[in-house]
Amino acid sequence: MKNKKVVWICYQNAHTYEMTGGTRHLDFGIELVKRGYKVYIISSDFNVHKLQHMKLAKHEYYKIENINGVNFVWVKTFTYRKNDFQRLLNQIIFSVEMYRVGRILEKPDIIIGVSPQLITALSALFLSIKLKKPFISDILDLWPESLIQLKPQMKRNPYTWFLYLLERIIYRKSRSIIVCVEKFKDHVKSKKIDEEKIHFISNCTYPNHFVPDKTQESLKKEYNINKFTITYTGAIGVANNPHLIIDVAKRLENYPIDFLILGEGPLADEIRKRIKDENVKNVRMYETIPKKNILNFLKNVDLCLITVNKTELYRYGLSPNKLFDYMLAGKPILITAKPEYSEFIEKANCGLYADPEDLDSIVSMILKFYNMPLKERERLGENGRNYILQFYSEQTLGDKLEKVIEQSLEE
Repeated sequence: MKNKKVVWICYQNAHTYEMTGGTRHLDFGIELVKRGYKVYIISSDFNVHKLQHMKLAKHEYYKIENINGVNFVWVKTFTYRKNDFQRLLNQIIFSVEMYRVGRILEKPDIIIGVSPQLITALSALFLSIKLKKPFISDILDLWPESLIQLKPQMKRNPYTWFLYLLERIIYRKSRSIIVCVEKFKDHVKSKKIDEEKIHFISNCTYPNHFVPDKTQESLKKEYNINKFTITYTGAIGVANNPHLIIDVAKRLENYPIDFLILGEGPLADEIRKRIKDENVKNVRMYETIPKKNILNFLKNVDLCLITVNKTELYRYGLSPNKLFDYMLAGKPILITAKPEYSEFIEKANCGLYADPEDLDSIVSMILKFYNMPLKERERLGENGRNYILQFYSEQTLGDKLEKVIEQSLEE
């Protein structure tokens, strides 16, 4: 019997369905296992959303957990509480420990290193060089480009120059480069990288990979959903513009409309404080629920939000995990971004766009959804679900990934 090809996926923030956040690499891993590969995902046991260790005992520095046929390798790393130098130290220690653990795991046939943790991707590249195996990079965010857009003062910082150096090394040493947003190709090509080795493989959500442990009805009761409900799920940081949700909600306090925010991130405490201090009664905030239950939760709401700042940060586009959750749940979407960033929603005809700097426009759009006949909202939601099922199935994206891996092994 032919031996299975072994794939390592090195990503510090990989998640399981029991956790919150995107599950791109577990989804990919499951699809590769179906195709006869053996998959290891090397990740940190320190969860980026919960800011706590979730998988290892104090005396353990790594362990392997089998999830749906995928071998998750949990590696110990440094604890941090704020997005400062301690987070950088967390990434450095993880990369060192990942390299250490990688030297004792079953040897791979190919290694995939995942950004935006460029230090982790570099460590994965070093492992590929030591083991003399091909290396693929998977680009989830354009780093340090995003850092500069969020903090322009970092443009001339030596740390940023260091990140640019890492980015250049990783791109050039990659046998293939995967991007999760198609327009990321333009950025990668601008670094003098041959277009032929850049491949677009989108994010998505695959409900066939997990089983919820809470029903739609139980979640409706748990979150007290009993009127027109608008929800935002996911990260709560500067780029996500969460204050906009509060501003809009305050304008709609006299309507029977509730806003539910399910998320975690650096601005979460600030948003909670604002809700309390300003006595915003139509907004409730909760921690993000596990991935396996998110679709059943979303089926109870009427409208889903994607809020981002009006910034050049997303000039190459965006592909947030929440977008695919919303669409697969069959819910209409309101996105606040520059018009070109909402192309995906327009193609699927599953929602509307509003300018993030025009509060009146956003309120007007929400009221348009509120006054829209139920069947019309359902039609928009169904458009989104059908679009995902047609163009972003696990079979389609799994085929793309397998093709990239096999091409990289042949070169």
